Amino acid sequence: MIAKLRNLWVDLVFGLIAYGCSPWAASAQEADSQPLQIHGMTLDETHLGDGFCEKGMAETVRPQCAQTRQLLPKVVSTDVRTLPAPYVALTLTAEPEETPEVVQLWYAPRELGGQSFLITTTTFSPLNLDGARNAVVTSFGAPTVEFTHADMEARGIHVNDLMVDTLIYVDRTMPVTQWAAIAHRLRTEFDPTGADLFSLTDTRLRTLGKWLGTDFRGAIVQISESGWSHQSSVTTILLDLSRAQSIFRLDG
Repeated sequence: MIAKLRNLWVDLVFGLIAYGCSPWAASAQEADSQPLQIHGMTLDETHLGDGFCEKGMAETVRPQCAQTRQLLPKVVSTDVRTLPAPYVALTLTAEPEETPEVVQLWYAPRELGGQSFLITTTTFSPLNLDGARNAVVTSFGAPTVEFTHADMEARGIHVNDLMVDTLIYVDRTMPVTQWAAIAHRLRTEFDPTGADLFSLTDTRLRTLGKWLGTDFRGAIVQISESGWSHQSSVTTILLDLSRAQSIFRLDG
């Protein structure tokens, strides 16, 4: 569970570099048919032990990067762990006085295929909530389910000096019948409280499995606009709960 995964579910922020600037999703319509990605890294194409492709690397260090979606900024440091599941954290280059972005990846063990079951990242956006949301929709398409700040307050929580919007995506690359079943379940059965929504990105995997279903595969995106600066943070989690279920007992 996330509380035991070194506070993995911190508030993450995913801005224009990881969204609108991606050449792999030029419009919201195209985004609907594209795999969910962070810096071009998708859950299926990211494997334990694979290297990472930085921008421009295809012409220099790793020619194989010419065939990948990955477009990472320069990686300045790497942290690798093996327990409770294989984990890699990539710290990316940043401008002076800026907080470096950290991309975190959790994998299934090699004997279970080694694919990633969770990818997160942290950055900051100068845009307000509407602008940041537009960037998300341009990259990911229309959300399967969305809870606005008004929805959150109507469900019992009031937050001062912060506007929050929560978008949930079911992965469009899934088989149509499976996508439709998960989407229908979320739209008809997922009924969180305001507090549940506000802390959704800090929620244990087991609880997410209960709320979203252990067959959920997609993204959780939470946009928070500061009432002081009117800039936004965007918390993004790419998640395959079925793959996580093969490692952790989410339905126990």
